[in-house]
Amino acid sequence: LPAFPLIIKFFHLFTTGTKAMLMATLIGSLFLSWASYKFFILFVRKKSAFYLSLLLIFFPARLFILRLVGAPETWFIASTLFSLRLFIRKKYLPSALFAVLAQTFKTPGILLFVAYLAYALHQYYFKHRSFRSLFKKYSPYLLIPLSILPIFYIYQLQTGDFWAYFHSGDNFHLNPLPYTVFISTKSWIHTLWLEDIVYLYIFALATVSSLFKKYRPSPLILYPAIFTLATLLVAHRDISRYMAPIYPFSLLAFHQVLCRKQAKIIFLAILPAIILFAINFVIHNTAPIADWGAYL
Repeated sequence: LPAFPLIIKFFHLFTTGTKAMLMATLIGSLFLSWASYKFFILFVRKKSAFYLSLLLIFFPARLFILRLVGAPETWFIASTLFSLRLFIRKKYLPSALFAVLAQTFKTPGILLFVAYLAYALHQYYFKHRSFRSLFKKYSPYLLIPLSILPIFYIYQLQTGDFWAYFHSGDNFHLNPLPYTVFISTKSWIHTLWLEDIVYLYIFALATVSSLFKKYRPSPLILYPAIFTLATLLVAHRDISRYMAPIYPFSLLAFHQVLCRKQAKIIFLAILPAIILFAINFVIHNTAPIADWGAYL
């Protein structure tokens, strides 16, 4: 999608491609830290919000990797957090615009629209709010699916195919049945060492369960719930990356445990392992380019 490449292109005006990409990643990481703090502070004390934002830099470890390489997730997650924060503060148009921004970074941004729609339907059927009042209040969120149209139109101009996104190769990993990630013959899997994915699923489902227990029904709960259900349908070895937008909600769900002294000691003990994991990942997960000179 266009947003992250455009940011790289902007920094490319001042430096070369690889450095521009890393600058875009660094700014996205700072954006996410700011967004996470502003989000957490709605629910916890300032001291706890600061600590959770600091923790989110390194944990989960896969999100730490996404702060170090060329990836749009930091921008995407930050935009979703600002959208939800503004929704909670009843600033619906700015909230919708941040949701549109998220949509321009990654296609799962459409799940924000699904969450807002599900909340509106909940208000209609269970709170007996009138359709007119709900439409007047939440109509800005129609911009989210509409924002896909100009993006696909650009693809039409570039490739002659309006649906080029879906025809661009093996990049669409959703399946009609859950847990197909455990079929090791599928593309992007090709391994039987998948036990860690079971624990990731438990982590995500426990997050959703805890949020439902702590907070009344709202997009704050519906979005990570819908995202978790969608992730169960993904067949890809790198589930930990697909789940990255859920991680801030996990820290919020378990903040009472994570902010305890014992948990902080455990985090400091595991921090060297996270850093070593990141170094090993960055060294080995590189594009097979023989000569990087042209990119530096």
